[in-house]
Amino acid sequence: MRVPTTEETLELARDSGIPMCFEVKGAGPEEANRIARWLVDLFVRHDALGWAVMAGYDHGALARAKARVPELILAPDRLPDNIAADPPEALRQARHLGAPVIMSHYRFLTAELVNHLHDGGVAVWSWPTTEEQSIVDSIKVGADGVIGDDVRAMIRAVGRP
Repeated sequence: MRVPTTEETLELARDSGIPMCFEVKGAGPEEANRIARWLVDLFVRHDALGWAVMAGYDHGALARAKARVPELILAPDRLPDNIAADPPEALRQARHLGAPVIMSHYRFLTAELVNHLHDGGVAVWSWPTTEEQSIVDSIKVGADGVIGDDVRAMIRAVGRP
C-alpha cells in the first residue's frame, strides 16, 4: 500500500466533498516558504481555495502564501504552543494573518481563551485530539474543531452525553 501524494489527497477531498487542512512543515524558514508556495499554487490549480485550509507554525511562510493568494484560508498554530495561552496575543496572531481560525494544543485550551477568540471572530481548532478524553475536553471548553488521527475516538467522543 502506498501513501497518496498531496495532490491525490486534494483530489480525493474535492471529489468526496470533504474540507481538508494541510499543514506546512519544513526544516527551516526557506523550506517552509517553498512548501507553502507550492501548496497554495496546488490549491489554485485545483480550485480548492474555498475548502482547503493551510496551517502551520511558520507564520512568515503562511503570510507570504496569503499575500500571493489573498483568498487563501489560514489556520496558524498559536505561538508559542507549549505554554498557557495569552488570549489577546492569540487573537493578535490570527488577525495579523487574516486567519479565521487558530489552532492550539488541547492542554492549553481554556474557556477564557476560546471565548476571547470567539468574541474576536476567530474559531479555535484543538490538536492533537488522538484520545477520546482530549476530544471531550476540547469540546467542553468550546473548540470549534478537533484535529487528530483516530476517527473512531472522535465519533465516540462526539456521541457522549
